[in-house]
Amino acid sequence: MPTGCLSAIPVLACIAAAGAVDGFTNASSVISADAMQNENPSPRRTTFRLPTLAVAITIAIIVRMEVSKNAEAIAPDGTIHLSMARELAGLSPMDAMRSYQYHPGYPAVLGAVAELTGAKWPDGWIAVARGVSIVMSLIALAALYYVALKIFNRSAALITVVLFGIAREFTSVSCDCLSDAQAIACALLTVAFSLYARENLSSRNTRAILAAAAAGLAAGLGYLTRPEILLCGAIAIIVLLCPKREAPRDRKIRFAAVAALVIVLLACVLPYAIHVGGLTQKKSIGDIVRMGAAAPLAAASLPADALNSMIRAWDRGRAALSTGMSILACVWFATFVGRFVLRINLPPSVLVMPTRPGWFILFVPVTVMVILMTTMGLRLGSHYASSRHMLMPAALGAPAAGAGLLILVEWTLLLADKLRLRRLPALATACWLAMFAVLMGARALPVLHEGKAFYRRAGETIARQLGPGRLVLAYDGRIPFFASSPAEQFHAASKVTYQIYRRNVQSPKDLLNLVDGAEKPYDVVAIDTRLIAEYNCDDLVEKLKKHDRFRLMTILHSTAGYARRNKVWLFRIIPPARSATSRPVDRL
Repeated sequence: MPTGCLSAIPVLACIAAAGAVDGFTNASSVISADAMQNENPSPRRTTFRLPTLAVAITIAIIVRMEVSKNAEAIAPDGTIHLSMARELAGLSPMDAMRSYQYHPGYPAVLGAVAELTGAKWPDGWIAVARGVSIVMSLIALAALYYVALKIFNRSAALITVVLFGIAREFTSVSCDCLSDAQAIACALLTVAFSLYARENLSSRNTRAILAAAAAGLAAGLGYLTRPEILLCGAIAIIVLLCPKREAPRDRKIRFAAVAALVIVLLACVLPYAIHVGGLTQKKSIGDIVRMGAAAPLAAASLPADALNSMIRAWDRGRAALSTGMSILACVWFATFVGRFVLRINLPPSVLVMPTRPGWFILFVPVTVMVILMTTMGLRLGSHYASSRHMLMPAALGAPAAGAGLLILVEWTLLLADKLRLRRLPALATACWLAMFAVLMGARALPVLHEGKAFYRRAGETIARQLGPGRLVLAYDGRIPFFASSPAEQFHAASKVTYQIYRRNVQSPKDLLNLVDGAEKPYDVVAIDTRLIAEYNCDDLVEKLKKHDRFRLMTILHSTAGYARRNKVWLFRIIPPARSATSRPVDRL
């Protein structure tokens, strides 16, 4: 594991803690239960300090530079984003939107930047894709600071940014060729603009309408990146409609702000939705919209299946937020439950409560997404949902982790009082923050996609031996991508898709049915250990070796990480007319 950046994290975390505790006292950093109805009980809590935020962003930049430098491969979905970006930058962008299930927001930005910079394909485009993700993640952290600032206080906001900036899942997608970082940035900007608009609702101030329109634009761009970000538009409307003391004449401004948000949002959503014939082309979302819970309700084992699916959804959320931040969020939630549900008499200083719109921001996204993930788990199986699906609610719920660390600090100070020790809030905050930063940073820094570089080598081997443009069948899309296979292999409804399914690999005959039934002849089939394990076809490789329609080209091994036992066998597919005179198996 790289140690240079890791050793810098606790030092920078302590510096950030010093900024976080500037003015940190029991009165200014926590909110008692009586203050829950007050929108801004302490003006000092909402001071926006750029220097302390810069320290937190610096930590995130250092981590991302280290992870990007040591990444061995790109994510499988990254191959689709890159292929789509290249087509969007070409002569038929409208056709490209219909050809892919993925939304065009991230590929469009990637393609535009790659064209402007003159990046070379594919390595230059991969570098641009990583750069776009990193920049978007930093924008997301800046927006997260503002959101946490308005939900809790400056100390909680800075702690949240430091920890979420090095959370493993968010760090991984921020250094990869994936749309998640851009989607999270749009989600947080949507909520941040809506909070700003709510603060400025006044008949004498038109900034509220402009900020609401900006929130609608951010939500619309987020929808064009990932469909679930549309939920943030609803959250922004809830924030604007959340009750607040105001003059009767100011209500018109409130509804005007909501109207501006909705109009701008629809202006972003409708053109794409009309063009593709629905809100999204992704099958999973369409299934849920069409069937709801009808099919799961028909299952005899619904209670047990639903419970297991819900547990998996919560676990995906825990992974998205990171274990460390999940622990801190549970500390905050347990404190709230203990005081207001169980009626435990806790010291008022440990009650770090959010403002009124903060409750909706913290709980509505995670509730909706857990329900959606539970239903999708019942309909599509547990293999579909991943922690990436829960990143948006995790990001919006991250401020609870910052509040949780403040609660631990406050308990530490109360213990110091009991032991008649000097109160050192800066030292207590620095110690707690540095401890969690080191633990989380150690998990964020391992090599991205360790042991997966052999997929690229497999694709490059095909291109080198047979030439680019070959049609490839594979379990992992990185093989045909680096083999320079035609872009149509990555289309959603492609008739020459690269994907191999379970029904295609039960025997060589099944595989030949796929090959011979295609509109164009396939040239290579790649069988790797992940495919064998997933589809339970242990004897497939030996059967293909003995078949006269398949010729072994080479075997590639993974040499690093937990995947070092992985292999990929590349088989040349022999056309039927030549199979009788084919040469013996070649081993390279």
